Amino acid sequence: MIFPQTTGFAYTLESAHIDLNGRHFVGVQSIKWQETMDGAEQVPGAAGIFIAETRGTYKATCEFEILWSEYVTLMRGLGTGYMMRRFNIGAQVQVTGAGLSSLFIPSVRIVDVGGGLEAKAAVKSVKCSVMGVITLDGISPIFGGNS
Repeated sequence: MIFPQTTGFAYTLESAHIDLNGRHFVGVQSIKWQETMDGAEQVPGAAGIFIAETRGTYKATCEFEILWSEYVTLMRGLGTGYMMRRFNIGAQVQVTGAGLSSLFIPSVRIVDVGGGLEAKAAVKSVKCSVMGVITLDGISPIFGGNS
């Protein structure tokens, strides 16, 4: 029997944290994000042939799951009006054969919270708006972003 060739281990989330005034919350269990360019439209020239495209407006959102104990500490750190305060999210993943890959989501604000308490470690689901530009390995999706 011939075994398949592999490139090594497939790594999972190496470290994820929320940064709030220098305090790192490390109970982040998952991070999801969405980036769009709203309003990008093709511009027609003569004879209806498209000759250009509008830039559009960059928009980003994210969602993360965090352990209940860390969520409670984060809320206490944000204080009253916590849905109006901003913080940063960062994460690193070990990429097989390529070292660490980093994700940075700046200036997020909580806009929707949900979750539940269970017998196992409780997790809170949190949705956020993003004011900054999300970067992956320092690469910005738009010019003039965090590059």
